[in-house]
Amino acid sequence: MEDGFLRVKVCTGNERVCHGKEGAKLDFFYVYACFFHDLGLTVPFADWQMAVLREIKCAPTQIHPNAWASMQAFDVLCRAAGLTATMPLFLHFYKTRPTTSKGWVSFFGANKFSLYLASYKGFKTGFFKISILGRGRKYIFDEEDRPKFPLYWTALPPPVDPWVEDRLTPVERADLAVLKTLPNKIPLRPLIQCLRSPDLPRAVYG
Repeated sequence: MEDGFLRVKVCTGNERVCHGKEGAKLDFFYVYACFFHDLGLTVPFADWQMAVLREIKCAPTQIHPNAWASMQAFDVLCRAAGLTATMPLFLHFYKTRPTTSKGWVSFFGANKFSLYLASYKGFKTGFFKISILGRGRKYIFDEEDRPKFPLYWTALPPPVDPWVEDRLTPVERADLAVLKTLPNKIPLRPLIQCLRSPDLPRAVYG
């Protein structure tokens, strides 16, 4: 698929999601198929989601699908409640603790959501490449032509602690107060399925 912005390509048998740009002419990033058929993600990602990836220094396929599910559910919850999802507000609830023994980075610390899947199987081999064409760079790169998120895996991403409330803006603190009134352990899957509804708030609260 090509529309002058992004080109979706099937990967060759020897490609891995952890591969870098190497000799490729175009910048690109890998995505898992489950991001779209399970989690309802779209490309380009939301600005705040790209900011989360930049803050934790991880490429899209470097964080576990359950972590993406948390971001998607958070986006739905904020939209339904009339709040603005931001990177600091989301990371107030989470921390990351990357290890050298595991390839994927997960979010820890919050009990706002349940896991999308306790054992997320089969996602590792279903991935494809999104090449960034000239007209698409404005969505993936900033005004100084720097990527808005790591396109390729970071060898040793640092641990990231939750954003303390004092670091949030007044608007974010007001939105946080609303989020704290909501129940914990909200099931992720029903929330994410609300993305398909033409009336998202009604679907969430229904």
